[in-house]
Amino acid sequence: MSEFNHYDIEEGADLNKDSLIGNVNFIDDASSFLIRRSGYKPDELDTNEKVYDAYMEHFRSQNVNEVTALKDMAYAQEADEDARLRMGRLMDTFDRMDSDFGWTAIGDYLEGVVTAPSTYAGIFTGGAAKAGQLAAQQGLKFGIREAIKRGGIRSAARAVAIEAPVAAGTVAAQEQTRVETGLKDEIDMTQVAASGAIATVTGGLLGLGTGTHAALRSAQAEEIVKATTKEDVAIIEAGHELTKKVFKGGKTKKEKLVAKTAEKMQKAITADKKSLSETIPEELALGKQLKEKLADDADMLPGLDEQLIQNISAASAKIYHLIPPRYAEDGAERLVAGSAEDLQERFTSRVSRAVREGIIDKDQLKSILDDHGVTSQQLGTVMAADGAALIAEEVSRAGRLLRGQRTAKDIVQKLQLELNEIDDALLDMGDFTSKGYRRLQESIKEHNIRDVSLGFKNLNKARVGLMTVQAATTVRNTTNGYMRNFVYALDNLGTGAVNYAKGNFNKLRTISDAKLAQDASRDVRLGKAQLRTGIDSLLFKDLILGMNSATTVALTRLMADDKFGATGITRQLFRDMGDVGNITGTEKGIIGIARKLNHFNTLSDNMFKRAIFARELDKQIFAASDGKRTLKSVLADGDFAQIAAKTDSMADAMEKALDFTYQTGKFRGKDGVFNAGADMLIKFGQSTGGSLAIPFPRYMVNQFRFMYEHAPVFGMFDLGGVLNKSSYADRAGKQLTGLAMLGTFAALRNTFGDENTGPYEYLDPTTRGSFDMRASFGPFSAYAMFADYMYRNNFGNWHDNDRVASDLPYSPKEFWNAVTGGQGRAGTQLDMIDATTDVIINGIDGGLSEDEIWQAAARTLGNYFNTYTVGAGVLKDVVTSLDPEFRQLPSNDDVELIPYMLKQATKSFPQTIGDDAQGIFGYKGLGPTRDRLESPTRVGGLRSINAFIKQITGLTPRGEKKPWEKEFDRLNLEYYELSPQRIKLDAPLTNQMRGMMGLAMERDVSRYVLGKAYNDIKSDKVKRQKLKAYINKKRTAVRNLVLDKQRLDHGLSEEEQNRRDKVTYLNKVPKRNRVLIEETYKYENDGRTIAEDDAWEYALTQAKRLKDGGID
Repeated sequence: MSEFNHYDIEEGADLNKDSLIGNVNFIDDASSFLIRRSGYKPDELDTNEKVYDAYMEHFRSQNVNEVTALKDMAYAQEADEDARLRMGRLMDTFDRMDSDFGWTAIGDYLEGVVTAPSTYAGIFTGGAAKAGQLAAQQGLKFGIREAIKRGGIRSAARAVAIEAPVAAGTVAAQEQTRVETGLKDEIDMTQVAASGAIATVTGGLLGLGTGTHAALRSAQAEEIVKATTKEDVAIIEAGHELTKKVFKGGKTKKEKLVAKTAEKMQKAITADKKSLSETIPEELALGKQLKEKLADDADMLPGLDEQLIQNISAASAKIYHLIPPRYAEDGAERLVAGSAEDLQERFTSRVSRAVREGIIDKDQLKSILDDHGVTSQQLGTVMAADGAALIAEEVSRAGRLLRGQRTAKDIVQKLQLELNEIDDALLDMGDFTSKGYRRLQESIKEHNIRDVSLGFKNLNKARVGLMTVQAATTVRNTTNGYMRNFVYALDNLGTGAVNYAKGNFNKLRTISDAKLAQDASRDVRLGKAQLRTGIDSLLFKDLILGMNSATTVALTRLMADDKFGATGITRQLFRDMGDVGNITGTEKGIIGIARKLNHFNTLSDNMFKRAIFARELDKQIFAASDGKRTLKSVLADGDFAQIAAKTDSMADAMEKALDFTYQTGKFRGKDGVFNAGADMLIKFGQSTGGSLAIPFPRYMVNQFRFMYEHAPVFGMFDLGGVLNKSSYADRAGKQLTGLAMLGTFAALRNTFGDENTGPYEYLDPTTRGSFDMRASFGPFSAYAMFADYMYRNNFGNWHDNDRVASDLPYSPKEFWNAVTGGQGRAGTQLDMIDATTDVIINGIDGGLSEDEIWQAAARTLGNYFNTYTVGAGVLKDVVTSLDPEFRQLPSNDDVELIPYMLKQATKSFPQTIGDDAQGIFGYKGLGPTRDRLESPTRVGGLRSINAFIKQITGLTPRGEKKPWEKEFDRLNLEYYELSPQRIKLDAPLTNQMRGMMGLAMERDVSRYVLGKAYNDIKSDKVKRQKLKAYINKKRTAVRNLVLDKQRLDHGLSEEEQNRRDKVTYLNKVPKRNRVLIEETYKYENDGRTIAEDDAWEYALTQAKRLKDGGID
């Protein structure tokens, strides 16, 4: 056997390309390794030069790519002894050989860097992560040891937080590979520590650089904010001139009444410290902020906060008396305006009543606000103080009268109803109610008003949020966001081209008609704006490594400022855990934990929404001004208030951003059965019970809309209102995008697939396995499926793979998953629904239906608890990647209900198999001991493959298929067609049966598939029919064997034997015979049933008699 790294090279000779390329042992080792580990085909390694180049490319990638390092470690752990020694020799040779650094090496290293997930961690670190890892790797190779300095800049810390673990983890994987291949006895922790240290230094320095860049953008944004703030000062002071007149009163009775009410409003606002210090902190701090920002003009700003409060008070007083008094109790006529009884009505109640009665004058309302320089959100300060005062008064009075919590909760519900009515009626004018909602929540906490139902709702919202905390979810969402960015770009380019062409054509055709000419000009302007937005999107505006332009940074800051009335949109747009409904800003308890664990998801989500929101506003401004103004110029001129005042434009931009991330939920009131159904589905999914079945209803609805509106031909028809009366240009543009998407997925299917892969399975070019892309594709799943259909039927002869089986059916399950974006069965209570539905359809089956429902209940409850710990899947994938003992997948089934529920509840945690496992640091798993999860297609059960790669890439690795498994996939045979029918009431026995089926596959079915008779069949349809029939015989034989065998086992307790008799009877005896036996037993035993008496041995005996008598 060749010694490590020497390969019988002459003494004194250099270890380099020339000495290795002519060494037979090296070429043999490298060829075998590359074929088995990297999936090369022999004809791709037909020269020694190619072998050497491929070898160098692989190990260069291992040095800079954490995915390659992890795959190599797993390969070394799973390989046989010869393969491990071979890999050890190759690694040691690479470590010790002379430097071979040229253009080829540069290309190899760059390819490794580009394909490494850590490269794209720069989205959150400013691009520094990869450089830190590269420096760490090269530092170790050449013996560099640099001092570590502590960085004080936040961006540097973020860079270090990602790249130091990545670099150390990559080196740790390399070290473990050396241990597995025999190069070392144990991991050299100094190597790992040094790698992390060097990455800390380089990452910190580079992070400092990107942080400096961000600081410069922030400074530019601050200049924009300053310009806007100057304009805001003028608005407040101009409004205060009129406010002073209001407070002075006037000659008329109404003017005096308004002045008295304004004073009352001012007292109410200033009396509620919470409303001042928490609900509107920006207004109170405005004077101080402006003095800091506009030091030169500080003398002109005394009492600016008092002026603003007085403006709000005067405006609210005018609005109060703009609304006629309420009707008297007898309903005959309204109360006298200004009477004591009339003035008892609270401000919020009065506005809510006006909305209900339809007597609110929106034009006058807007005029009052504009005259006093008050935004809709600032007016909400009055509602906030109003509600707080009412709750405090009622809680005090209820306490004196011993009515306690019930009265307080009634008041809270009344206030919520009033705010909801105002919100629904005045939403198109701005955000009037968010301050009231926030203050209401503060009052509930202040007075300890307990609502058990709210607690359950928040607990359930947190549960849904905890389902998305894995790193893989963030990676998939981010990847999908960039895919959607290309779609958004093409949508704008296509729609813009149609609008531009249509507008120019109509300008020529209708030049004599002023109105049509105006519409044509508008289409041209809009088309140009859309084309511009499309180009910005293709250039990843605001999406390059997470860096926003100064304009977008300034826009975000201004929107968060209450004085512009846009914070309601900000909260809706940038809320955490977007598919769990409004959470009212809860930061503590389990919801607070869920929010924190979703931090990176939120960063990614908000990055895309921020970019799209800014692009949409920019597009509107550009179109309206015919290119004379942009979002950048409007903000630079200090005119943000003009944008904020256009609530329709702001709301439309927000909806486009929410639509981009599949989070829009405003379907109520829109025409068509689709919108009505969507609204019902979202309401159901956001309820406590409904979320168990449909945890992400907004995503389901929006991904379906995305699929439909881009579907070629179909997307031109507004079926059920799904397109919401969109324009012809919008539909046509999205059709073009849909065709481009279909072409893209067709190319991917042809490049990364073959006759043995399905719609969502792509071959891994670095191994002999593949990736399951289902979770990553999400809303694009339907296009991947149709591309697979095109590939299988080879429309237009666009590929020459004659091994593809054409015209084979897709299962309803596959179709449903494509339509729902893989979320068709994401809930936890569907097993319970299935079992109950089966009883309703098929009726009660003595001894079977009840147990089936109990089992489904145990599974549902276990799955429910498991959703709180889905995040433990990250730990599970880490442990699985490190320790081969955890790679064998466990079966989480049991015949006993409590162990069954516990296994389901703890399945997200790392688990070992059986009682003899060693575990890691004494840990073997949570819950009851598990058996191995068997496979019906191979021996040895199912194993996890490179699990942690899923967390860092979002892709789910799959191992190499057996030859007969490839044939099953080629012919599109489903799992249920390969596995024997389950044994009801005994899932562990079902698992054992699948293991026996796997043995039958390897022993019998494999020979049939590889045999001459089968391969001589020309038609794939006939092959599928013949193969399925042969497998069915094996399935039936295995199932009968298992049921008979478990009946004959000896040494069982009476209870266990009785249970097995029950399982055999209910699974093997036909239902018609069970009905006869049941009726006979009831007749002979005074109406008692077999299940009530546990008379299963009797039942089996009677079944045998019936069969022997020929009745069966």
